[in-house]
Amino acid sequence: MSLVKRTPKANRPYPMPVARPEDPARSRSIDAVGTAEAVGMSEVIRPMLEALSARAAVRSLTIRRVNRPPYGWEMSNDHRVVCSGSLDRLAEWLNAAERQP
Repeated sequence: MSLVKRTPKANRPYPMPVARPEDPARSRSIDAVGTAEAVGMSEVIRPMLEALSARAAVRSLTIRRVNRPPYGWEMSNDHRVVCSGSLDRLAEWLNAAERQP
């Protein structure tokens, strides 16, 4: 016997969430793609992203777009995300990491 009250689908006040597969073409890292043009970068973002990707590569990190809310960028290694948010936030994280001995 279940303690959860079951209701018919028609009486649900909200639609049930549907799992949507993430679009791999929009969340690939710049390193995996090879060029910023392949993921649709603007002329303003491209130089900053390439410079940050080069700095992150020294620490074996990659930068990729996040295609789910909150939208932005992720800097990660093979095991975890170390920083997420805007490119400015990723740059601040790298600055702090480079200052440490």
